[in-house]
Amino acid sequence: MASETVLGMHGKLEYDGHRLAGMWPLQQMKMAEKAGATLFGPAINVNTGKTVAWNTARTLTIVKPCMAEAKIPIHLNVGMGVGGVPMAIMPPIDAVSRASRAAVDILRLDGL
Repeated sequence: MASETVLGMHGKLEYDGHRLAGMWPLQQMKMAEKAGATLFGPAINVNTGKTVAWNTARTLTIVKPCMAEAKIPIHLNVGMGVGGVPMAIMPPIDAVSRASRAAVDILRLDGL
């Protein structure tokens, strides 16, 4: 799902009377649970003009409400351009490690 913004065809996708585009991960997770999902993996896009620390903190802030209300396992998407990891063909391993470790330690994720 497209979070934060409503663009193009995403604006027409609905489930149970709710537009999916533009939902924040908490609402996405609730819709996934309602649809019968057994796992939810939010993807939080990075802001390429900001630091790894800023993007990681933003990711954790957005996903934290999911952890409090989730009835299914949460596996955060962490990789090129999502989850606090910089947008690069080969992201620096220290950035990937720091973002991943922060997500696991602070959020108590079920997986990555």
